[in-house]
Amino acid sequence: MSRQPLVDPIPIDPQTVATYHRQLLVPQIGRDGQARLANAKVLLVGCGGLGSPVALYLAGAGIGTIGLVDEDVVSPSNLHRQVVHTYHDVGQLKTASAKAAILARNPNATVNEHTVRLDASNAVDLMRDYDLIVDGSDNLATRYVVSDAAELLRKPVVYGSVIRMEGQVSVFWAGQGPTYRDLVPNPPSPGAIPACSDAGVLGPVCAQVGSIMATEAIKLICGVGESLLGRLILIDALRQDTKTINVPVLPDRQPVTSVEDITLACESTNESSIPQIRPTELNQRLLSTTPPVLLDVRGEDEREIAVIAGSTHIPLQELASRLDELDKDAEIVTQCKGGGRSMQAAQILVDAGFTKVSNLDGGILAWADQVDPTMLRY
Repeated sequence: MSRQPLVDPIPIDPQTVATYHRQLLVPQIGRDGQARLANAKVLLVGCGGLGSPVALYLAGAGIGTIGLVDEDVVSPSNLHRQVVHTYHDVGQLKTASAKAAILARNPNATVNEHTVRLDASNAVDLMRDYDLIVDGSDNLATRYVVSDAAELLRKPVVYGSVIRMEGQVSVFWAGQGPTYRDLVPNPPSPGAIPACSDAGVLGPVCAQVGSIMATEAIKLICGVGESLLGRLILIDALRQDTKTINVPVLPDRQPVTSVEDITLACESTNESSIPQIRPTELNQRLLSTTPPVLLDVRGEDEREIAVIAGSTHIPLQELASRLDELDKDAEIVTQCKGGGRSMQAAQILVDAGFTKVSNLDGGILAWADQVDPTMLRY
């Protein structure tokens, strides 16, 4: 069932009509819908794999104001899926690169760069002046913050996520339907859901999910069609199959009264008791006469890109069956790309009776930043 348009129309000139003529021919859009799109203010959280196609399609649709939230810079490993950026943009802020791409498609758009990490301290202020939030973030903590701030502000959120060859899309809107907390009431334990930086992602799946997200945003703004509010699309690109499930409002869920970062909640598990070792400290230890065993639990392809000399390699998925290759009395430091998989490995060791286990804080990326700047990043 269609809802009231989210945005009022504004006058549009003949040039705008000519530019978007093919879109105006769509009966559900028309001149009135284009006038609403021109007046719309959309905040896009994340300029990565999902934010890229969303940004391009919203720009192409004639959205009047687009806000971009991202603190990261473009790296070569982004480019296979983050199509708003190019090799020319490597090293630039993602917001700056995305802004240039948006304006190249819609020079009349207003593009606001918010080069910060969205968190509990700034979410409400960042989101307050926008009509609609599009959540293309790549981590659970940000999704909860977006959802909670939007609930306080009573603003709709178009949500998407992608990993490997699977994706999800929905619309959340407190007071009108469910929020992200109705879909995932409690944060899972650290490592339970791998990030795409660890698990991988196929680029075209980002485009598939992102295009649905952009479509949902346009439908909400114009008040046409049936939105995904209360429903979740599950995409399996490997089988090229989709299914839709209902997302009910949980009757016993307490309403959000403030925005809080969930980092501490996520870390308050048994895994947080495992000591962390900084890269500079590990470097000193490896150069000592009694160095620890550095256990690299990444995949072989990752080790082809970058490896810390002298490390022992056992992939995480093989670790439980290869524990007999390790000395239980030895000091072991687990290591992966960013610290997530290695924390899981450390827990496996501790559960198996290893007593001298620590985890490299920040993984090999932190090692590249703090110890060996010549190391390739990915």
